[in-house]
Amino acid sequence: MTEEPIGPERLHSHLQELQARSSGRLAPEDLEAVATSSGALGRFLDKKIIGTIRWHGGIGRPTSATLAEAFIIRHQAKKIDLELGPEGPVDVSHPVDADPPVTWDGADGDETLSVGFLCDAHLEDYLSVGLAEGVSWEDQDPRFAGAHRVEPPTATVQLGDSRFATVEFEVARQISPERHRLSDS
Repeated sequence: MTEEPIGPERLHSHLQELQARSSGRLAPEDLEAVATSSGALGRFLDKKIIGTIRWHGGIGRPTSATLAEAFIIRHQAKKIDLELGPEGPVDVSHPVDADPPVTWDGADGDETLSVGFLCDAHLEDYLSVGLAEGVSWEDQDPRFAGAHRVEPPTATVQLGDSRFATVEFEVARQISPERHRLSDS
C-alpha cells in the first residue's frame, strides 16, 4: 500500500494539532512518536528543523494580522569551503542564506501564545529570530510592562544522527532600569 504524500494543508494541520497537545512546545519525544506512527509524516520530518516561538499571554499580543507576521526568522546554513594554503587545506566555511522557514500560528490559549516554523536542515544551521519592524504589541498585564525581545536571539542547530531537530525561542519583556531600582522608603 502506497501512502499519499503530505501536502502543506495536511502538514499544517498535523503540526498545529501536535503543538496544541503539547502546550505550545514541540518536544522531540512527541514529534518522534508522531513521526513513527505516521510513515508519510515521518518521512516528511526527516532532515527538518521544527521551531517554536512562545510567550506568556500576559506579555501581550502583536497587532499584526497573524501572530507569525510579528517575527522575522532568518535561516542560514554552513557552506563548506576549503582553500589550498601553503600548509595545506584551509577551512573558509561560512554561513549562506537558506530557504526561509514556513511559519504558522500555534495554539491560541489564555496562558501561552506561539508561532511554529519548519525548515530544511543542513550540516549546520543558524537561526535568528527577531521582532518585525512596525508591529506593535497590545499589553494585557501591567506586570509585563517593557519592550519585547526574543530569547535567545540566535541558535545553532546540528542535526547529527537525528532525524530532525527542534529549537525554541521565547518572547520576553525587557524591564526598564527604573523598575529594578529599590525604593528608599
